[in-house]
Amino acid sequence: LDTAAIANTGSSLDPAAKQFASLGFPAVDGSFSSSYDSPVAALAGLVTEVDANYNLTKTLAALPEGAFVPRHFRANELEFYGQDAWRVTPNFTLTVGLRYTLLQPPYETTGTQVAPSVSLHDWFNKRGQAMFAGQTYDPTVTFNLSGQANGKKPYWDWDYKNIAPRIAFAWSPSSDSGMLHKLFGGTGKTSIRGGYGIYYDHFGQAITNTFDRNGSFGLTTTISNPAGNQDVDTSARFSDLFTIPASSAQTTSSCAVPPCSIIAPPPSGSFPVTPPTDAFAITWGLDDKLKTPYSHVIDFSITRELPRGFVVEASYVGRMAHRLLQEEDLAMPLDIVDPQSKMDYFGAATLLAKANEAGTDINNLAPIPYWENLVPAAAGQPAPSLNFGFKSTCAPGTYPTNPTATQAMYDIYSCFLHNETTALFAFDLFCLPACSTLPGQSGPQPFNFFDPQWSSLYAWRSVGNSAYHGAQFSLRHAMTHGLQFDLNYTFSKSIDVGSNAERINQFEGGGFASQIINSWSPKQLRAVSDFDTRHQINTNWVYELPVGHARAYGSGMSGWENALVGGWQLSGLLRWSSGL
Repeated sequence: LDTAAIANTGSSLDPAAKQFASLGFPAVDGSFSSSYDSPVAALAGLVTEVDANYNLTKTLAALPEGAFVPRHFRANELEFYGQDAWRVTPNFTLTVGLRYTLLQPPYETTGTQVAPSVSLHDWFNKRGQAMFAGQTYDPTVTFNLSGQANGKKPYWDWDYKNIAPRIAFAWSPSSDSGMLHKLFGGTGKTSIRGGYGIYYDHFGQAITNTFDRNGSFGLTTTISNPAGNQDVDTSARFSDLFTIPASSAQTTSSCAVPPCSIIAPPPSGSFPVTPPTDAFAITWGLDDKLKTPYSHVIDFSITRELPRGFVVEASYVGRMAHRLLQEEDLAMPLDIVDPQSKMDYFGAATLLAKANEAGTDINNLAPIPYWENLVPAAAGQPAPSLNFGFKSTCAPGTYPTNPTATQAMYDIYSCFLHNETTALFAFDLFCLPACSTLPGQSGPQPFNFFDPQWSSLYAWRSVGNSAYHGAQFSLRHAMTHGLQFDLNYTFSKSIDVGSNAERINQFEGGGFASQIINSWSPKQLRAVSDFDTRHQINTNWVYELPVGHARAYGSGMSGWENALVGGWQLSGLLRWSSGL
């Protein structure tokens, strides 16, 4: 239906329409209009919108209703490994190794594969370069067939540099006398071990699956009812619960003479396909310069055998990971820097938020150079009269008669405290309270901070990193005198940028669990991992009761007595940790 809906439009179902004036029906209150429109439309059986979902082949031919887009992905993975152990001395061994990993980017064997026709990696970087120069950058992104089956580039380039060296040593120091003998014991009583290696992850399948289902523009299309704005009298209506109306009296751009089909036909044409340039869509992209994630792994341990069956061990374990996959919004609003004051948008918006939190009266708010320089036309603007989901004035105090640009922006941003992205949306798309001096912002929907084609364009990127450091201590007792146990304590710390990236998939199922919040500064999220357990104690034990044959008590028991009470054991497990 028309964006004005039903209430207060003068339509057939509007109680305040002229034709009902003699009946004295009151008008629907503006704050209740949506609560009136929806149930009335449902009661009258109005078809307010129809969405047609089409699956297409790579030639953009529509598949039968309910048929899936056929996909057959393939990838080859090759690994080569060599190792040699050298016994330098009878009590010192050195081991070296080298692994090489080659991972082919997955590809669709029949050519049903599309990708952005421009490098989204470079596209994102150029947006960043532009914002630091006080400019905007939003070239149109198109999608085209890709992959080796089409004779074109893969989803991302091959990574030929996955070389992983390994080195480790084992040393059993020994001394017949003196301090070293007391420290290390006799021959074979102490073992010192250490190692270092680089390890590469296997990746690609999940990324391909996600992009293929959510970002392959042209292969799956949803088209809304082409009738556009309809009214109550011409809208198609349900005649029963099971039959979808086939036509409407409303004309469309492709149907000048009614009745017109309410279901849009499938799209036609061929690749490349360009998504609408003003759709402000929320969807999925693909970074074409992904790199194989890898880790530096270090371990060092000292093991000492003690008298009476005890063994004590102290170890250090470290893992430093780089190029981990994290989700970033490539179309995140720009953090544009004011060329004059050198202040960035995030800083300027933060000042407004802090002023509101402190209860600063709008009349006492000092000018902020960023707003004065970029939005000079906001100065002197009256309080806006808006239907944008907020009241006309929100800042503490009385709105000034002749506000500064900063005060006018303060009022808008106060309406969305802690949700400043919506305030930016109103400013950037609707010039509220005024247009800025940025290039291109001279009329409705200028899109300088936002990208007009994408509201969000999430993509996996090689921007994550993490570090784990742990000290481990163990005390073990072999089975002697009926007792065996292991006691382990770990003191560790884990730090990362995102803790559960591998468990999320775009924003399906209420996600947004581990995406990078600020794409322009991903390290802002670097902190203690969600799964960090600073302290952890594990122990297990077995104790043989000293009762029964060949035991301290009851060695003279008869066979049936021994079967009944002899040979029993007590065992247990205990785990305690802090953190989670």
